[in-house]
Amino acid sequence: MRALAESVNYVAPLLKEAVLLKSASRFQGFDALVVPESGSLRLKRRLPDLPIILTQHGAGDRAAGFDARIAQADFILVPGRKLERRYKEHGLIRDDNHAVVGYAKLDAVAKAAPDRKTFFC
Repeated sequence: MRALAESVNYVAPLLKEAVLLKSASRFQGFDALVVPESGSLRLKRRLPDLPIILTQHGAGDRAAGFDARIAQADFILVPGRKLERRYKEHGLIRDDNHAVVGYAKLDAVAKAAPDRKTFFC
C-alpha cells in the first residue's frame, strides 16, 4: 500500500495538497509566508491576501526547468543572476517582485532564537 501511495503521490501530490489545505487556517493572520518551492503557491487559492515569498533551491547557477507557478508568488528570492535572467526571459518575474540574494540558508534563521511570532514548518 505504501509503494502504491508513494507512486500516486509522485504523479499527483495528493498528500502534500491535503497538508497544505489542512494547514491553511494556521497561516491566516501571518504577515507573509516564505516557501522553498512553487507547489505551496496553491495556498493562494485558499488565502489570496497572504503574501507568499518564494525562495529557490540551490545557488542559481544551473539550467533548470521552469514552473509557471513561480509567477504567482508575491516576491521571489532568486539565488543567482543567471536564473534571474532566465526567469525574466520566460516572463516569470518582473523588476519589482524579486531580489537576487544568493543561496538562501533558512535553517540558519530557524536556529537563531526566533521570537514567538515566528513560525517554521
